[in-house]
Amino acid sequence: MSALNGILNNAPLGVTRNRALQELSELRESLELATGRLDQPVPMRLTCPSCGQLHIDEGAFATKPHHTHACQHCGEVWRPAVVATVGVRFLPGFKNEVSK
Repeated sequence: MSALNGILNNAPLGVTRNRALQELSELRESLELATGRLDQPVPMRLTCPSCGQLHIDEGAFATKPHHTHACQHCGEVWRPAVVATVGVRFLPGFKNEVSK
């Protein structure tokens, strides 16, 4: 809430508190539309920016929203997006067929 107060207190002159709250609400709604739900991580195929290995979140991290990822191969730590993400082997709807 302190971040919200900081935004509201630093609003340009002529912008009322109610208008600033309305704009923040609209921005949050736009983000929710763009990313699905903010409380759910966005599935992404993540490759380590250092070594290029595929990063796959497993166990609790497979569903837990988080921003920071650590490479299991070289130890590089990075943030691939400003929203919560989860590293997956296959993107939803694009899982490879099992070869026979």
